[in-house]
Amino acid sequence: MIKNNAFIICFIFLITKTFSEVDVKNINENTQLKFPLKKNIYFSSSIFINDKEYELPIDMSWDRTWINTDIISKNHNKELVIEDCPIYELEFKSKKNIPISFFDKNLILEDISYDELTSNLNDKNCDTKNGLISLSPRSDKKVLNLLTQLNNAYSIKKYFTIYNNELIIGNFDEEIKKKKHIVSHILDSENKWKINIQGVYFGDTDNKGNNEFTINVMNNNYKKFYFSVEFNCLQRMILVEYFSFESINTKIFKNKCNIKLNEEEKFEGIYCNKNIIDKLPNIGLMINDKLLPIKINKLFIKDKNNPDEMLFLIGFAEIVWEKGPCLVGSAFFNELGIKTIFDAENSNIYFLSDDIIENIKIVDDYSVDDKQVILNNNSLSLYDFILCFILISNFFGIIILVASLYKEKFLGKMQNHIKKIKRMNKQ
Repeated sequence: MIKNNAFIICFIFLITKTFSEVDVKNINENTQLKFPLKKNIYFSSSIFINDKEYELPIDMSWDRTWINTDIISKNHNKELVIEDCPIYELEFKSKKNIPISFFDKNLILEDISYDELTSNLNDKNCDTKNGLISLSPRSDKKVLNLLTQLNNAYSIKKYFTIYNNELIIGNFDEEIKKKKHIVSHILDSENKWKINIQGVYFGDTDNKGNNEFTINVMNNNYKKFYFSVEFNCLQRMILVEYFSFESINTKIFKNKCNIKLNEEEKFEGIYCNKNIIDKLPNIGLMINDKLLPIKINKLFIKDKNNPDEMLFLIGFAEIVWEKGPCLVGSAFFNELGIKTIFDAENSNIYFLSDDIIENIKIVDDYSVDDKQVILNNNSLSLYDFILCFILISNFFGIIILVASLYKEKFLGKMQNHIKKIKRMNKQ
């Protein structure tokens, strides 16, 4: 019996091993490569150089891979907010044409460049001291871009997603065609995955089968703004600047939850009792004139220090002042059920979700958004008649006022003229 069990275990291991390895010969433009990621404080994977393995965090923000060959201890207490090492303060030596494998030993690239750290990081208080594997959308030089190198070597498409703790690189064309999605073009200013957000909606986003979802600005449940957000898989949380953090707290949590400072990880977070989470309003992101709803209960994680409280995944940390108004961490595209596909070929980001609301109408009590139709079925509403009546009344009122002033002035001159004539007659 024991021998049979041992045989079954070995057989399963061999089958799993066979199917997990990548057959390089079969990789083409239609292929998807899937790699499980290790999750500690961030997502990490391995690269192999001269048969030596380096486990490094994945970073979407830097345009090149770099390695610290003097491996530093991984001992740390952080779990949520990561401080990457200041690259501009470090010194590197460029390495070229060295066989290197990313994610899997079988993916060997002969012609690729990476940077090897030459300065010392022992005195730095950063969390990426061992290096980074870059997945930036572009680089200053194409030889430094990993997605470009995979495309050159295997014709594999320059798309990837991080979803359910797995990195998938390759072709997503069919999935994008079949599923409801929002697409947004990334900003051209930097080598980062950045897009613009139009606003945030607070409230119920159940469309109840209607074709059009109306947002009334006067109800105070929609905050219209226009700023850039950067997707950063080093972070797990969504980090925003302080004014946005205060606005979110006021809109959703005022007098319901508590703001606390996590001194160890240097961020401020919103902590709520488990019992009230389901009663809070949901959130929707306005992206490219479409609404991406997010269930509020998916934006909470357990607080390790207090089992009765949950931590809201949108918080404030000082690092956002340096990087921009908002860093969208891996929880967004890995844990919320929103599949986010990063497309380096066309410089796009796709958000795939069945809950997307495509037909949005934004109105207030006095105006209709300039993209909306003012007249409904070519008919005037009661509001339109009242507005026209007020405008016409004001117009005639102004005419009467001007006429009255003119009449008063004219009569005054006439009386003075009559008095002059009478005096002349007496003389």
